[in-house]
Amino acid sequence: MDSLTNKILPSKLVCLTDSEDVRKAFDRVSLLKIKDFPVIDSRKHFVGLVSFEDLESAACSLYTGCKVHDLEKRPVEIVSLETPLKKILWRMLNENISAFAVEKNGTFVALLRHEDLLRMVMKLIMQRPEGLEILKSQIYRLPIGEVSHFFSEVGI
Repeated sequence: MDSLTNKILPSKLVCLTDSEDVRKAFDRVSLLKIKDFPVIDSRKHFVGLVSFEDLESAACSLYTGCKVHDLEKRPVEIVSLETPLKKILWRMLNENISAFAVEKNGTFVALLRHEDLLRMVMKLIMQRPEGLEILKSQIYRLPIGEVSHFFSEVGI
Protein backbone atom coordinates (compact mmCIF):
# COMPACT_ATOMS: atom_id res chain seq x y z
CA MET A 1 0.00 0.00 0.00
CA ASP A 2 1.03 3.61 -0.41
CA SER A 3 3.05 5.13 2.41
CA LEU A 4 -0.01 7.07 3.57
CA THR A 5 -1.91 3.88 4.22
CA ASN A 6 0.03 3.04 7.37
CA LYS A 7 -1.05 6.42 8.74
CA ILE A 8 -4.67 5.79 7.77
CA LEU A 9 -5.16 2.29 9.15
CA PRO A 10 -6.53 2.33 12.69
CA SER A 11 -3.80 1.65 15.23
CA LYS A 12 -6.05 -0.32 17.60
CA LEU A 13 -7.86 -3.26 16.08
CA VAL A 14 -10.88 -4.69 17.91
CA CYS A 15 -12.15 -7.95 16.45
CA LEU A 16 -14.89 -10.37 17.38
CA THR A 17 -14.47 -14.09 16.88
CA ASP A 18 -17.13 -15.95 14.93
CA SER A 19 -17.74 -18.46 17.74
CA GLU A 20 -17.98 -15.81 20.47
CA ASP A 21 -21.20 -15.57 22.47
CA VAL A 22 -23.10 -12.42 21.47
CA ARG A 23 -23.75 -11.25 25.03
CA LYS A 24 -20.09 -11.69 26.02
CA ALA A 25 -18.99 -9.88 22.85
CA PHE A 26 -21.39 -7.01 23.58
CA ASP A 27 -20.14 -6.70 27.17
CA ARG A 28 -16.56 -6.55 25.89
CA VAL A 29 -17.13 -3.80 23.31
CA SER A 30 -20.15 -1.85 24.59
CA LEU A 31 -18.16 1.17 25.78
CA LEU A 32 -16.13 1.54 22.59
CA LYS A 33 -17.16 4.15 20.03
CA ILE A 34 -17.01 1.78 17.05
CA LYS A 35 -19.85 1.24 14.58
CA ASP A 36 -18.72 -1.98 12.91
CA PHE A 37 -16.60 -4.86 14.13
CA PRO A 38 -14.62 -7.24 11.96
CA VAL A 39 -15.25 -10.91 12.65
CA ILE A 40 -12.41 -13.42 12.38
CA ASP A 41 -12.25 -17.19 12.65
CA SER A 42 -9.83 -19.27 14.72
CA ARG A 43 -7.18 -18.96 11.97
CA LYS A 44 -7.51 -15.14 12.05
CA HIS A 45 -9.14 -15.04 8.62
CA PHE A 46 -11.68 -12.32 8.04
CA VAL A 47 -15.17 -13.83 7.80
CA GLY A 48 -17.56 -10.92 8.15
CA LEU A 49 -18.61 -7.65 9.68
CA VAL A 50 -21.08 -7.02 12.51
CA SER A 51 -22.61 -3.65 13.32
CA PHE A 52 -22.79 -2.42 16.88
CA GLU A 53 -26.57 -2.06 16.51
CA ASP A 54 -26.97 -5.71 15.47
CA LEU A 55 -24.75 -6.85 18.32
CA GLU A 56 -26.64 -4.73 20.84
CA SER A 57 -30.03 -5.90 19.58
CA ALA A 58 -29.05 -9.57 19.76
CA ALA A 59 -27.41 -9.18 23.18
CA CYS A 60 -30.53 -7.54 24.60
CA SER A 61 -32.96 -10.10 23.19
CA LEU A 62 -34.41 -12.94 25.22
CA TYR A 63 -32.83 -15.48 22.90
CA THR A 64 -29.66 -16.97 24.38
CA GLY A 65 -26.92 -18.99 22.79
CA CYS A 66 -26.59 -16.73 19.76
CA LYS A 67 -23.07 -16.59 18.33
CA VAL A 68 -21.44 -13.70 16.49
CA HIS A 69 -21.39 -15.66 13.22
CA ASP A 70 -25.20 -15.57 13.26
CA LEU A 71 -25.06 -11.79 12.86
CA GLU A 72 -22.44 -11.39 10.14
CA LYS A 73 -23.15 -9.08 7.22
CA ARG A 74 -21.88 -10.28 3.86
CA PRO A 75 -20.34 -9.63 1.40
CA VAL A 76 -17.47 -7.51 2.64
CA GLU A 77 -14.78 -6.41 0.23
CA ILE A 78 -11.28 -7.69 0.96
CA VAL A 79 -8.03 -6.14 -0.28
CA SER A 80 -4.44 -7.08 0.36
CA LEU A 81 -2.10 -4.84 2.33
CA GLU A 82 -0.22 -4.23 -0.92
CA THR A 83 -3.26 -2.78 -2.74
CA PRO A 84 -2.51 0.81 -3.81
CA LEU A 85 -4.39 3.40 -1.77
CA LYS A 86 -5.50 5.17 -4.94
CA LYS A 87 -7.30 2.00 -6.07
CA ILE A 88 -9.04 1.64 -2.71
CA LEU A 89 -10.17 5.28 -2.77
CA TRP A 90 -11.45 4.95 -6.32
CA ARG A 91 -13.47 1.85 -5.40
CA MET A 92 -14.90 3.52 -2.28
CA LEU A 93 -16.09 6.50 -4.31
CA ASN A 94 -17.24 4.74 -7.46
CA GLU A 95 -18.64 1.52 -5.99
CA ASN A 96 -20.08 3.08 -2.83
CA ILE A 97 -18.04 0.84 -0.52
CA SER A 98 -17.76 2.09 3.05
CA ALA A 99 -15.15 -0.35 4.37
CA PHE A 100 -12.55 -2.85 3.24
CA ALA A 101 -11.09 -5.75 5.15
CA VAL A 102 -7.32 -5.62 4.75
CA GLU A 103 -5.35 -8.87 4.71
CA LYS A 104 -1.67 -9.72 4.62
CA ASN A 105 -0.81 -13.22 3.42
CA GLY A 106 -4.40 -14.34 4.00
CA THR A 107 -4.53 -13.07 7.59
CA PHE A 108 -6.83 -10.20 8.57
CA VAL A 109 -4.85 -7.15 9.72
CA ALA A 110 -7.22 -4.16 9.57
CA LEU A 111 -10.59 -2.75 8.67
CA LEU A 112 -10.22 0.40 6.57
CA ARG A 113 -13.37 2.54 6.85
CA HIS A 114 -14.31 5.70 5.01
CA GLU A 115 -14.14 7.50 8.38
CA ASP A 116 -10.43 6.63 8.60
CA LEU A 117 -9.84 8.23 5.21
CA LEU A 118 -11.81 11.35 6.14
CA ARG A 119 -9.69 11.74 9.28
CA MET A 120 -6.56 11.57 7.14
CA VAL A 121 -7.94 14.16 4.70
CA MET A 122 -8.62 16.52 7.60
CA LYS A 123 -5.09 16.02 8.94
CA LEU A 124 -3.65 16.82 5.50
CA ILE A 125 -5.83 19.90 5.19
CA MET A 126 -4.84 21.15 8.63
CA GLN A 127 -1.14 20.78 7.78
CA ARG A 128 -1.47 23.47 5.11
CA PRO A 129 -1.67 27.01 6.54
CA GLU A 130 -4.50 27.93 4.22
CA GLY A 131 -6.06 24.46 4.20
CA LEU A 132 -9.07 25.07 6.42
CA GLU A 133 -10.04 28.32 4.70
CA ILE A 134 -9.80 26.66 1.28
CA LEU A 135 -11.92 23.76 2.50
CA LYS A 136 -14.59 26.04 3.98
CA SER A 137 -14.83 28.21 0.88
CA GLN A 138 -15.24 25.19 -1.36
CA ILE A 139 -17.60 23.13 0.77
CA TYR A 140 -20.03 25.98 1.34
CA ARG A 141 -20.48 26.65 -2.37
CA LEU A 142 -20.15 23.20 -3.97
CA PRO A 143 -22.60 20.32 -4.10
CA ILE A 144 -21.23 17.46 -2.02
CA GLY A 145 -20.49 15.41 -5.13
CA GLU A 146 -17.95 17.99 -6.26
CA VAL A 147 -16.05 18.09 -2.96
CA SER A 148 -14.07 14.93 -3.77
CA HIS A 149 -13.17 16.43 -7.14
CA PHE A 150 -11.92 19.54 -5.35
CA PHE A 151 -9.75 17.42 -3.05
CA SER A 152 -8.12 15.74 -6.03
CA GLU A 153 -7.47 19.11 -7.72
CA VAL A 154 -5.61 20.49 -4.70
CA GLY A 155 -3.56 17.32 -4.31
CA ILE A 156 -5.30 15.79 -1.33
